[in-house]
Amino acid sequence: MKKLYGKEVTLILAGLLVLIITIGCTPTTPLTTETPEPTDQEQPETPSESEPTTTQPVTEEEPSQIVAVTESEWKITLDKKEIKAGKVKFIITNDGPRFPHALRIVNTATGKGVGDQASVNQDEVDSLVVTLTPGTYEIYCPLSGHKEKGMKTTLKVK
Repeated sequence: MKKLYGKEVTLILAGLLVLIITIGCTPTTPLTTETPEPTDQEQPETPSESEPTTTQPVTEEEPSQIVAVTESEWKITLDKKEIKAGKVKFIITNDGPRFPHALRIVNTATGKGVGDQASVNQDEVDSLVVTLTPGTYEIYCPLSGHKEKGMKTTLKVK
């Protein structure tokens, strides 16, 4: 039989302690929220024949397109240069090799920013979802000096 050493015993005891705490904190009966029955004075409204009823939850519109963005010293590459108007998800990858980068999207006709994504460290991935209308957009890294070193590109939205 194998002899247990101090570290192995400690790990086994720690695992058992976590298991005991988990079991002790788990409710034995399901948590429910009861809705009180309406009284004679509070009758629930019934939908009229002309009002359709629905049981589907209201959900946010999903992005219709995905644009992959790769950032590195000192360039930004898009996998698409032209897309359709609508909700767009940008998946941003910092391909390094040394600096964090970020992403800003600006409508070139109005000069207004339509989206900013916080900095992404080397070898990390982040995303940004925006709704774009037809036009041309400048996409660049807003970190100090990065745009000037070439981290900019354009995206055409039809």
